[in-house]
Amino acid sequence: MGDRQSYMRQDGSKPAGRSARPPRRIRWWARRRIAPAAVFVVGLALALILARWTLRAVLSVQHHARLNQTAQEAVDRLADVLLHTRVLGATHALGLADAGVQDVVAGRAVKDEPGLLAELERVRQAFGGSILYAMDRRGRVVASTRYGPDNTQTLIDNTYSFRPYFTKAMEGRDVVYPALGVTTAKRGLYYASPVYDQGAAESAPIGAVVMKMPLEPVDAFLGQLGGSAVLVSPLGVVFAASEPSWLFRTTGSPDRKSVATRQFAEAFGPDQPEPRPLPCRLDTTHTVLHGRRYAVATRLVPGLTDESGIWRLYLLADMTGWYPAGLQWACSVSVGVLWILAALAWSARGQISSVRRVLGERKKLYEMLFTSAGDSIFLIRDGLYVECNPRALDMFGCTAEDILGQGPVDFSPERQPDGSVSSQRAAAIFESVRLDQVCRFEWRHRRLDGRCFDTEVTLGCIELSGAEIFYALVRDVTERKRTEDARREAHERLHQILQGSPVPTLVIDQNHRVTHWNRACAALTDIDADHVVGTDRHWSAFYQSPRPIMADLVLDHADAQEITRYYGRAFRPSAIADGAYECEAFFEDMGPDGRWLFFTAAPITDSEGHLVGAVETLQDVTNRKRYEQDLRDAKDEAAQAWSQAEATNRKLELAAEQARILAQEALDACRAKSEFLANMSHEIRTPMNAIIGFSEVLLDDGLDEAQQQHVQTIHHAGLHLLNIVNDILDFSKIEAGKLEMNLVECTLGPIVEQIASLLEPAAQAKGLDFRVTLAPSLPPRICTDPARLRQCLVNLVSNAIKFTPSGSVDLIVDVGEESKGPVLRFIVRDTGIGITPEKIHNIFGAFVQADTSHSRRFGGTGLGLAITRQLAELLGGRVWVES
Repeated sequence: MGDRQSYMRQDGSKPAGRSARPPRRIRWWARRRIAPAAVFVVGLALALILARWTLRAVLSVQHHARLNQTAQEAVDRLADVLLHTRVLGATHALGLADAGVQDVVAGRAVKDEPGLLAELERVRQAFGGSILYAMDRRGRVVASTRYGPDNTQTLIDNTYSFRPYFTKAMEGRDVVYPALGVTTAKRGLYYASPVYDQGAAESAPIGAVVMKMPLEPVDAFLGQLGGSAVLVSPLGVVFAASEPSWLFRTTGSPDRKSVATRQFAEAFGPDQPEPRPLPCRLDTTHTVLHGRRYAVATRLVPGLTDESGIWRLYLLADMTGWYPAGLQWACSVSVGVLWILAALAWSARGQISSVRRVLGERKKLYEMLFTSAGDSIFLIRDGLYVECNPRALDMFGCTAEDILGQGPVDFSPERQPDGSVSSQRAAAIFESVRLDQVCRFEWRHRRLDGRCFDTEVTLGCIELSGAEIFYALVRDVTERKRTEDARREAHERLHQILQGSPVPTLVIDQNHRVTHWNRACAALTDIDADHVVGTDRHWSAFYQSPRPIMADLVLDHADAQEITRYYGRAFRPSAIADGAYECEAFFEDMGPDGRWLFFTAAPITDSEGHLVGAVETLQDVTNRKRYEQDLRDAKDEAAQAWSQAEATNRKLELAAEQARILAQEALDACRAKSEFLANMSHEIRTPMNAIIGFSEVLLDDGLDEAQQQHVQTIHHAGLHLLNIVNDILDFSKIEAGKLEMNLVECTLGPIVEQIASLLEPAAQAKGLDFRVTLAPSLPPRICTDPARLRQCLVNLVSNAIKFTPSGSVDLIVDVGEESKGPVLRFIVRDTGIGITPEKIHNIFGAFVQADTSHSRRFGGTGLGLAITRQLAELLGGRVWVES
């Protein structure tokens, strides 16, 4: 019914008529303003929702990326701690070079030899290990450091041949194996290396040396990552964790039998409870732990493997603080402000004219840049130049009419420096630019006068008003090419100089690629230059795996701490240049026995001081190092010998002192004995003289034949006994040092004649031929004790007659020559029974005869030769026997 239709109010009253309705003008304003306002409010709400969702998505991506980066860094550090540790190098060195370990593993030394045990304990303490032990080829422990609360327990005679680290070590590999100890029931990382007999690495291993490292440092490392972290075996068993309560829990549902029969047997054996799972899942990117959401990042630990696969590291991060409320509100406010500003900009359409004015100004600016640019600029359409700047006209030596309407090939020689046809190469470049938008290349152009010059061209393509327009920026590089040619010639000269140098030298550029590898370097490393020049594989000449050499460290501006990581304390700054270093190190991978090298690395800079490479020279000092080692060994051996000699000298001094004391005691006893014998001999000789005297008186009386025979026996026995007493008396005086020589000048002839007349009857009685020979060169007179000389000669001649049953006895006197001058020699020669060589040195001893049977056959006390020898020495001579 239109506007005439009546209606009722809510309270039942009618309206007051047309005057109660809003005016038409107000309704028009409302329709014009409310609709945009509603759109604005709805759009603002949607923008705020979208902004908040976008912010959470961006923050989530950032936090996940940071968590993944942390996990990757943790894995790298963990791999470096577990796999690139010096512990594996120590076990490798023990198995390859320690003779004590090799001897006990081979069975040549006793098990747990104290010296070896002390050495193993020093190594274990140096690296912070739990246990260090060696096993023979059967997996039986033959040497082990002590462990336990009181450090008395040992692994000796335990057999671990079933352990994978043992079987892999017996295959000749170095092994890192995480497991739970079978004997100690404690976690550990087992670093195992093969043991080679006599250090012969090319032979089969004879056993293994193993160091067990504790897992507590790994737990502490995981606890420092800022979240919950676990190290999980391929079977899903947590072996290290930042949360101690998570140890030996499982992810998923692993088979109990499979985990119980491997490296976790002590944790999942039959008498242990069922494996408990972790309180959260780790196979998703998000998980719930203790009612809170956590993000999960996982990474494989490279190189940490066992018979089941590769170990993993899981890192959990609490997501509670990922979306700060303040940041969300700030983002919402910012989006609201931007939305309002956009609305205002939309409503400020009147500013379009000012924008157009700005565009016009920018166009003028671009035109100014186009005309004043230092490089030539061309616009190309349909293969022809349609626009160029003034610099292009100067570069090509022509006017705009000469160049516009021509193509690039028209200002190029027929062929480029590489031999390619200019037209064909240009067509290929334009086609490439159509696909890749921008292309940079070198091109040889030709000026209008025919002269050629080299340029660097940047060619791009844009579309304007549906037309394909190519733009070209051309720069004259003739001077740069000359510089490059000069640099190339200098490089070639340097190459020739280095090739002729006897010093092994290599050069790398700023990209760590080898530019020079001279013949001396090839001869030293056994690697030809063709295999390394142009590559970054120069490390292969010195190491088995990639790692920087000193030239790389110099090129990277490595500090002392970084260089120490690779070369220890063996390096020092070199005086040849700033930033240069020199070092002396052993390279075990060079040659069959390794080599010692002295090497110096220095930076290479250009004329402006920019670092462009590094050079390294090498010197083989293996022989010098071996000489030094031999010298050190000799000094050690000399020191040891000196120590042993001092100990021996001390023992000898003690023994000499004891011998001196004993000798003095023996000498005192001997002198006492001799004095006693002298006294006793004197007491005996007095009555004996009476007996001999009375026997001679009785012989002169008239006795019958029987009585005379009896008295004769008494007389001879008395004389024999008197001679014995006289010998004993002389010997005792000699021993007591109381026998004095009465030296006088005398004639030798009468002495010899007396001896001959005295002893000749005894020789004739035995039927012996007794001869005396005096040399004509004898001196007329000599200085001696005639009685003692006569006694010596009588003893020697009578002894010869006594022991010569038949033949002859000769007494020869002549003059001989010795180092001190002429000497008088008395030679008694007989054809008697002789003396055996083994007894010849004993006959001058007191109471000694060559054979005890002689004393029974010939009689005698055995003092004659002993007295003769000592009398000869008292007279300044000596006595010896030849038989």
